[in-house]
Amino acid sequence: RGEASVWLGTSLYKMALYDSTNVLIWTVDNIGGFATLAQLAASGGSNLIGFLQAGTGAVATTVQSKLRESVSVLDFGAVSGGAAAANTTAINAALSSGAKEVYIPSGTFLVSAPLIVASNQVVYGNGSGSVIKLAANTHVFSVTGVSNVTLKNFTIDGDRTTYTNNANNGIYSLASGSGSTNVEVSGMRLINLGGAGVLFLAQTGSHSSNIRIINNYIFNTGTHGIICQDYVDDTLIAYNKVENFGLLVADRPGITTGRSGSRHRVLGNYVKCSGSALGASVHGISIDATAAFVCNDNILENTIGFGIEIGGGTIGSVVGNTVI
Repeated sequence: RGEASVWLGTSLYKMALYDSTNVLIWTVDNIGGFATLAQLAASGGSNLIGFLQAGTGAVATTVQSKLRESVSVLDFGAVSGGAAAANTTAINAALSSGAKEVYIPSGTFLVSAPLIVASNQVVYGNGSGSVIKLAANTHVFSVTGVSNVTLKNFTIDGDRTTYTNNANNGIYSLASGSGSTNVEVSGMRLINLGGAGVLFLAQTGSHSSNIRIINNYIFNTGTHGIICQDYVDDTLIAYNKVENFGLLVADRPGITTGRSGSRHRVLGNYVKCSGSALGASVHGISIDATAAFVCNDNILENTIGFGIEIGGGTIGSVVGNTVI
């Protein structure tokens, strides 16, 4: 018998065996080579390793493709305590990478321009210790014109003592061409903002819909705590704690919804007004000119104006609320 050593690369090969008279004895196609340690250690090495999820019907992919479903802002150069301009570029690169999930680790990341969230994306942190902090007068996270988006479990700090523009909103959608749909904001801390904690506004022909703002802490805002108004439909604003709002612009309620929209639910929120709020109509909750609304089981404390203002509407429920 004969022996031979054959060194293969990472390509696919065809093997053929002939006798001494050049007669084909045996052949086989698509023999793969083997990656070297150097190839596996290179930046494209994870693309040479296969991955198959457990379970019937799972589709084969590569380790590289699997890992790229989720990215960290650190992967793109964001640095806790680093320069705001560089962090803004890095975080936006992560958001535009096509990843389904973008992770903000613990640390304080200064930013100086809006961060643009993509459709079909979850942006999440490690709790209150994951902080995005303003270093300029600007909005923070834009969810304008997107669908199927979640922001959860991190802090947005507007540094309102330094940056006092009342358009410095924490999370905002200002739809003029197409509205936002199926957006959830949950488990967030939105603090010290010159504008609103969460703001959704739309226009005729560009309705936003299915907006869920759940279990957030919103503190020290220059305008509203939460506002979903003007052609925004199907909102759920529930179990939020909203304190100290209307500090820069007069007559801005803690929670505002309605006006040319419909099907709003405001449930189980705690809203406390500060004595420093501006104006005489800093209501706890304002529901304005809407159809099919529910405003139940909220607690309103120290409001300047009404605990709950219903400025016109049809088919509504206002039950179980407490005004202190």
